[in-house]
Amino acid sequence: MSLSVFVGGLFSNGPEQMLRDYLFAPATKAAVRGFSAAPRQLKTRTTSQRLKLLQSIYEPAFSHLRPGSPEYEGLANSGKVWEDHFKPRDLGPWLETQKKLKSKLESVDKFKIFFGERPQLRISVTHSLVPEWAHQSVAIEANPLSLGDALISEGLESQFFSRYEDFGTIRTQALPDLDLPPARDLSSQSPSKVAELRNHIIVSRHVSDSALANPGTAGISLDEIKLLTRTLLRGTDSEEAAKYSWGPRVPLGEFRALPISVRSNPLRVFPYHQEVPACTKRFFEWRDKTHAMGQLHPLIFAAKLCVYFASDHPFPDGNGRASRVMMADYLIRQGFLPVVFQDLERMDYLGMISEAQDGEPEGLCAYVTQTALDMMFTISVR
Repeated sequence: MSLSVFVGGLFSNGPEQMLRDYLFAPATKAAVRGFSAAPRQLKTRTTSQRLKLLQSIYEPAFSHLRPGSPEYEGLANSGKVWEDHFKPRDLGPWLETQKKLKSKLESVDKFKIFFGERPQLRISVTHSLVPEWAHQSVAIEANPLSLGDALISEGLESQFFSRYEDFGTIRTQALPDLDLPPARDLSSQSPSKVAELRNHIIVSRHVSDSALANPGTAGISLDEIKLLTRTLLRGTDSEEAAKYSWGPRVPLGEFRALPISVRSNPLRVFPYHQEVPACTKRFFEWRDKTHAMGQLHPLIFAAKLCVYFASDHPFPDGNGRASRVMMADYLIRQGFLPVVFQDLERMDYLGMISEAQDGEPEGLCAYVTQTALDMMFTISVR
């Protein structure tokens, strides 16, 4: 069976069209920022490599099935082919990394006890960190606003948060429809970049309040992460681009309807859009089960959640921010502080995420653990 027939059968739009979709999946906007177009020769070589990789993953599973048959469609929609190949739920490398970081993790746990005995301090510090971890998250997405521009948070306090007697009581379902202050009223910088930071501060504040109110729980739900991602993208270039993007229109915060790739790593294979609903549903089921088992230290598990969700890449845009929201949410629920990476270069972060996706999470976990330890120590001696 040729790959073109395989692809055409799997996605039923015709082999020639779907082969192009397969190989030239649109790169996410967030991943494209800061990258220039590759030379034609490099593109050709990368396309050939991608073709061989995709063929090796999918063709063996589908070659014996009749395109369009119930068995074929069932397998295509199950997401099992992608999961069986990439094994995103494998804890082996993470458990090995946890052993190597045992001493530092024990030190972090001592500071957790310190903050646990001072709940008001932990609440106060968690709230004070909101602008910082919101800023570092958008900075990773190549947003050029400086940390000083995170003073946009002061404008949000007077123009937005002050409207609510207790912002923490607002339900996630209401968040995307709240009347947000216009970006131009908060800063003279690029409206899209200001909106991106504004949105993340609001989402971070909401997630912090929710996590503090639900200690020890596994984290936000699938429906909630959809709503939070929708909020993260409001008023940004991503919202405008979604109106004119190639392929079916997808509302903000809903599953993508096309294959996808990232220019930072064109050989990274994400689930097909048909696989995304099943893969994402199983991600949350795995998250809840693994949380209950308690094998992984919360810092290691939070990093694993971030990497796994980014590997699933369920949305057209906002996946990186959503994955870091889930990481911070889990840490706060388990009695830790949200980790704020200081002076972390975008490419260094992407490199650590990519290594972890390839089964080498030590770099990411060591960075997360050391950052958490430094933060908690510094705050404890103030």
